Amino acid sequence: MPDPSKAVSVPQDPSQATGAQEFQIAGKTFLLVSKEEFQCLSRDAALPLEELQAFGAVAIGRALRQKRLKAGLTQAELARRAGIRSETLSRLENGHGNSTLSTLEAIHRALRSP
Repeated sequence: MPDPSKAVSVPQDPSQATGAQEFQIAGKTFLLVSKEEFQCLSRDAALPLEELQAFGAVAIGRALRQKRLKAGLTQAELARRAGIRSETLSRLENGHGNSTLSTLEAIHRALRSP
């Protein structure tokens, strides 16, 4: 008879948004990821803080630019609506800015306004 403390249960629907499969062994939940995904996660986790901050700035900048273009706005128009300088918005979109939360909130509000 199998030892229940060593039982493995795999979910019926392994399709997860992360690409990982969740399973349980002895009451503990584990995630099964591909070796390639694990290596990427390990490498990213080992990045120095400065590199992580730079990565975040680039990701935020790309998202801002995509949303601005989708809204059909120029940098100057979005900056005016948000109450910031167009140079500030340009730096943020290019991943070079060090924005405050209040600036990002102002941009977000400006993107939502007609």
